[in-house]
Amino acid sequence: MKPEPIDISETKSVPSKIEMRRECGDCSMCCEGHLNAVIHGIPMSKGRPCHFLGKCDGGGCTIYEDRPPLCEAYQCLWKYTPTLPEWMKPNLSDVIMAYHEEEMNGEQVEYLTLREGNNTIRSDVLNYVLRLCLEHNKNLEYECNGSWYHLGDHEWIRFHVEKGGGEVHDGVTIPELAQTP
Repeated sequence: MKPEPIDISETKSVPSKIEMRRECGDCSMCCEGHLNAVIHGIPMSKGRPCHFLGKCDGGGCTIYEDRPPLCEAYQCLWKYTPTLPEWMKPNLSDVIMAYHEEEMNGEQVEYLTLREGNNTIRSDVLNYVLRLCLEHNKNLEYECNGSWYHLGDHEWIRFHVEKGGGEVHDGVTIPELAQTP
């Protein structure tokens, strides 16, 4: 029996609700230096791919059977959300989406991250994700042209941004932003 498709509003329980998941196939964006991690003591960060990413045809993880729990636990949103369109696969959309939770005032609050790949995020991808998050009332942290932005619950935005050492600018309207030198 084929599982019922779910929508992004049920993202929190995606891995336990879906018996099947998409396969990475020719995609290795999470290993190509777009995320920050330390894999077996060797750092991976923006512009610095995972040391264990295969260099030959087909690429892929050269230590897949011995990959650390961090890699095993990583949940690419495209893989676990079959209602996301095929063109949102990271190597096709050039973005990586992931689900996260953080504790805020004693409660777990969920949010999505959208990180640019090799290029500035395309407008069709950004539009799709922003509309999806608005429609399903999801908090979103997204990268656009190398800068980070937030959409969602104002309390979560303030908490999340301040926790990361950033500043929240209340009361700034779009026309004011457009006039900023």
